[in-house]
Amino acid sequence: MAMTEREKLGREIIIKSLRKEGYVTYSNLLSDFHLNFTKDPDVLGYMEPDRGTITVNSSLDMDQIKVIIRHEILHFYLKHHIRSIKKMAQLKGVDPDSLDDMTFREMADLVYGDPERLDNIAKDFEISNRGYTEKDKAIVRSMHALVTEDHHEDWVDLTMEEMYEKLLQERENREPITYGALLDPTTFVGSDGVVYGN
Repeated sequence: MAMTEREKLGREIIIKSLRKEGYVTYSNLLSDFHLNFTKDPDVLGYMEPDRGTITVNSSLDMDQIKVIIRHEILHFYLKHHIRSIKKMAQLKGVDPDSLDDMTFREMADLVYGDPERLDNIAKDFEISNRGYTEKDKAIVRSMHALVTEDHHEDWVDLTMEEMYEKLLQERENREPITYGALLDPTTFVGSDGVVYGN
């Protein structure tokens, strides 16, 4: 989707602000992406790397938008898409370094077909561990998003792949859940009762 004039101006303001704060690499990377705004209340932000687009919620304040943009860029920089597909291949007994196109798509369908999106929880935890400052963590908490040590202090040194395995194990060990008014099928509740989700 092409950027509107408002989105072009917004991107330039954010790029300048990131540079001013010392985030030159992020500002340079953002200039390679289209920035789109959404009013969808269920969306904080997301990236579509194949389309070169980052989408953020326009109701967020400037500090929240900058954290979300840096968060989405980190998904790209940390190669989360490829790593999660390779991890799934490994878990399914397939050599992750020799995936043909069809097997790659099958593994991607398994990863992204999980309604609880455990892979995304692990990815967000890794971003929390490797990319957030204490100020960022306060901002992320204000949006009710994931900060690793709020859920698992002992996971702050783990990789995305290690945390994904732990989340899969939690799912195996938990009691069956009856979804009520506060939970939907995309919300993950760990075996210890911790609720992950927005």
